[in-house]
Amino acid sequence: MSKVQLPNINERFRTGISIFLYTAVTIFFAAFADPRTMLGCGWITFIPSNIGRYVSFSSALILISMYGWMAYYIAKELNNVFLRSQKKIDLIILTTSLYLIQVVPTIIFILPTYNIAYFMLKEHPITLSYIYVGSSVFLPIIFYFVYRHMIKKSNNNTKFNVIVFPLLVIAIGLSFASLYYLAIIRYWTTIFILICAVFINDMFGYLGGSLFGKHKLAPHVSPKKTYAGFISAIIGATLFIVLTMIVFNHINGVPYKDYDTPQSAFLGQQLPESLWNFTNSPGWWAILVVIAIMYSLVSNAGDLLFSWIKRKNNIKDFSSILKGHGGLLDRLDSLTISIAIFGFITVIIAFICSYLTHNSNCIFPLFTSQ
Repeated sequence: MSKVQLPNINERFRTGISIFLYTAVTIFFAAFADPRTMLGCGWITFIPSNIGRYVSFSSALILISMYGWMAYYIAKELNNVFLRSQKKIDLIILTTSLYLIQVVPTIIFILPTYNIAYFMLKEHPITLSYIYVGSSVFLPIIFYFVYRHMIKKSNNNTKFNVIVFPLLVIAIGLSFASLYYLAIIRYWTTIFILICAVFINDMFGYLGGSLFGKHKLAPHVSPKKTYAGFISAIIGATLFIVLTMIVFNHINGVPYKDYDTPQSAFLGQQLPESLWNFTNSPGWWAILVVIAIMYSLVSNAGDLLFSWIKRKNNIKDFSSILKGHGGLLDRLDSLTISIAIFGFITVIIAFICSYLTHNSNCIFPLFTSQ
């Protein structure tokens, strides 16, 4: 029996190492893609400012390109589970549209960002917030009707799938768009914390469920989930986010502005001078704890959602592309929903704080340290 299990363990281990390395490369290029690099500051201070612009822009394009292949394999998994179509045109439409939802908002966003003159303008954040949100909404609205038509004409057009399939594809596309935005604009520290928090969430959930789990959380959706594991996951992810942010607060590096820190980047803040000390106040850390808890909750909800989808379609895994781990969507379940929602929230916060920057007489004494 051990001879049969050993190869599976080896495959799972090798796949796990590959996932870790791919994540590390993502964080690496996220650091170099930071547009502050083209000003000779930010986190990559050793790059001369005269070539920083080209390094930043190239790194951003590499980051976008290195996830392009995922659009095809995710589309293939979605096609096999929902559409079950043998027509190549369906796979081509699904792949292309999925990648467009990811890339178009990002390209529109980064082109002016890496223009050094535009980057220096004060209205830069609020203008780009308009552009990013607008382009992020426009394409999903169009493709929603395309996906709905595709699932309705398929042989698997149950009521559940007709509702879920279009929304799921759009959520996956927006998740990657959010990942690019967070990785490029919100410091490498933000994407590092968010990705690792999901891993910590899953790990604590597994450990808590294994050690203390007696009562099932949702037996009809995911039989292995327990209340103990659910609570452990939230505690573990929240502690990780808060403690890691405390560490980054003490190794701040060389930010572009006094208020442009890992803390402000994490929540998408561009604050007026009157609120620069907001990120060192008790109010900010209280907000961080709340957001960390919410992030963990959404991560767990994403895991349950994907489990529910698989049960409704009578499958165990979306595919077997990742040896020992199932399909890409089996690994990205928690991250997909949480990154999509978090990215959208930070854009909204950036928009609000940019508005406050233009109306700097607005002061919140409760959130500023004396």
